Amino acid sequence: MPGTSYSPRRRHRRFRVDHIPGSLAFSTEVEIANLSLSGMAVTTSVPLPAGKKFAVRIGDADLGLEFQGVVCWSRVSESSLLTPNLPSSYRSGLAFFDILTDRAQGLLQFMEQNIEIALDHQLFGRLELGGEARANLETDFRFEVTTLSAGGLCARISHPLAAGDEFEVELNLEGTPFSTLGRVAAFEAADDEAAYDLGMEFLDTEPEQMEVLSGYLRRQFEAPEAN
Repeated sequence: MPGTSYSPRRRHRRFRVDHIPGSLAFSTEVEIANLSLSGMAVTTSVPLPAGKKFAVRIGDADLGLEFQGVVCWSRVSESSLLTPNLPSSYRSGLAFFDILTDRAQGLLQFMEQNIEIALDHQLFGRLELGGEARANLETDFRFEVTTLSAGGLCARISHPLAAGDEFEVELNLEGTPFSTLGRVAAFEAADDEAAYDLGMEFLDTEPEQMEVLSGYLRRQFEAPEAN
C-alpha cells in the first residue's frame, strides 16, 4: 500500500499514491496568424506540444466551424526574442486532418471574409488574416497523481501550466470517476526535463463527488477495525 504523509499545518491529510491516472480539460483562445484549408499558425501564451491533437473552433458560436488539428511545431515567437523583458509568446503550427467537403466550404467562406488578399485559387497557400481572428483550442492533458488529499493533489505532467490556471479535473479511482474544478497552486520543472511537478487545489467540489473521493481514501488508507 502506498505510504502517507501528514503535516499539522495542512487542512487535509495527504496520502502518497501510485498510478492514479488523471486528466485536465484544457481550453485556450489563440490568435490566428495565418490560415489555409490544410492548417493554421497561431500565437499562444504557452508552447503547444508537438503531436498533440486539439479540437479547433474558429470564429463565433454562430459560425460553427469545428475541426480536428494536430500540432506540427511550436517555438518562441520572434517578438518575444526581440523583447525578452515581456512575457513570452509562442507561435505554433497545426495541421487539420478531418476537413470534409462541408467543413472545407465553411472554412473557405470564413477565409474570404477575413483575408487581406484575394484567394487567387491557391487554396492551400497560407493566407494572412485581416484584423484579429481568433480560434479556441480544446484537449485533455494526462497526468499521474503522486499525492492525494480531500483538498487537492500533486502530480507529474508533461505540459507547462501557470499558477492560478483553473481546469476541470478528472481522476480514475479504481474505475470510479471523480471530477471537480481545480486551480494550479504550484508548478515547477521536475528532475526529468520532459516533465513538471504540479500542485493543484480542488475548488467547489460537489458533495457527491467529495463522497467518491473520501470513500476512496478511507478504503485505501484507513486500517480496518479489529474484531
